[in-house]
Amino acid sequence: MGRKAIPRERKNNPDKMGDWTQKLFPYFQEHGLDHVTMDEIAGFLGKSKTTLYDYFQTKEDLLALIINEKLEAIKGFLKPLHDGSKDFKDRYKNAITYLSEQVSDVTNTFLRDLHQLFPALWKMVMDFVNENGGIMKEFYNKGVKAGEFHAINVSVL
Repeated sequence: MGRKAIPRERKNNPDKMGDWTQKLFPYFQEHGLDHVTMDEIAGFLGKSKTTLYDYFQTKEDLLALIINEKLEAIKGFLKPLHDGSKDFKDRYKNAITYLSEQVSDVTNTFLRDLHQLFPALWKMVMDFVNENGGIMKEFYNKGVKAGEFHAINVSVL
């Protein structure tokens, strides 16, 4: 089941790690998570496996960084949602458009593998979805109270 993690101090170079995660996110979307090994990841990045282990204890640690970066990008929907220079409808539409663009590159294979193989990371994603879905519902309900939206089941949206 892979390499046994060695407890030691890991390197932290955000620029280098960010570059790797930018390259690896599309790779994982295409190949899934199940059978991709640290050897394959290292080969794809043109690095040694030892170099990867200098930065990450496990593949799950690497995935956690990738997912955190993706969730931070998705969270950018808050900016158009809170843009007070626009009315409720434009803010909601812009936030939904932004969200759609951010999640359009996430594949079902990636999500399925994440759910089945990495339950702690899946929980992190679901917590994010629930928290930010709640923000969208709250905004929509404010728009209903302001007379900007029709009162419908917000969960459908």
